[in-house]
Amino acid sequence: MNAWYKDIRKVTTLEHPIENGTALAEINFWAQMERSLNSVKEQLMTRAVQETLNVLSQAKMYRVVMSFQHDTDIHDKLKMAKEYNKLLKEIPIKSLLDALTLEQIETAIKKIFTALKRVRQLGSYPLDRAINLAEVIARDFDTQLKKVVSQRPIMQIPYSDYKTMQKDLKQLYSAWTRAIGEFKQGIGNKLHSQIGAHAHKIEERLNQMVDDPVFRRLNAITNFRSEHHKLEEVISATFAKDEQKVAGSAGGSSIREQALTDMREAYEIFAKSINVLDITKDG
Repeated sequence: MNAWYKDIRKVTTLEHPIENGTALAEINFWAQMERSLNSVKEQLMTRAVQETLNVLSQAKMYRVVMSFQHDTDIHDKLKMAKEYNKLLKEIPIKSLLDALTLEQIETAIKKIFTALKRVRQLGSYPLDRAINLAEVIARDFDTQLKKVVSQRPIMQIPYSDYKTMQKDLKQLYSAWTRAIGEFKQGIGNKLHSQIGAHAHKIEERLNQMVDDPVFRRLNAITNFRSEHHKLEEVISATFAKDEQKVAGSAGGSSIREQALTDMREAYEIFAKSINVLDITKDG
């Protein structure tokens, strides 16, 4: 009996710290928890277990029986798992993790946060945990965004191609900020019920999610590439004027080409030497 008790307690006392994991890990943990507890519950109804409990009851070992039936916390933990899964099972996190294009990421984010807003109706999933989950989704979002953007060397692709991608990134960022805003609005009642300092801290965390570090880096890359492109145009235009002054001579043209070649070679060395999407302290 003690062995059964200890085995059940091993399951019911399991915790999952969401902060340092992934959204998929949170979803899988509670899905597995519900399956495991249902399995334990079914085993407790087997003939062997019931006969053992009857024998103990007949022997007036009521304390042992009561402890086994109530102190394992199986019913409370199973109820918690079921309530959590009402929210978690609706979050299509794999659509984000499997996304191969910026458009697919955008679609996934919209669906994920539409599902996450249901935390307002499902009061059993704690607000702090919902915020943690949103932050974890934000990390998954950044990881997938970097993966998709890195499919081509963004510092070396033609500037016209980069401008096209930049438009898609701008649209994605708008969708991202809108999703966070709607999530914040969706949990409004829960947020307002929090005590002042705690509510302010939650709002700060949501604002930090809007100020996404990968998008900040991508904006910096956009500015850098734009300035570099403008410099190329200035050099080309300046030497074009000199070419007109020495019309009939190849000198002006060769100087312009050499200047542009030197600048592009220097840029190429720079672009190849760093990982521009490394947003760690060392990046």
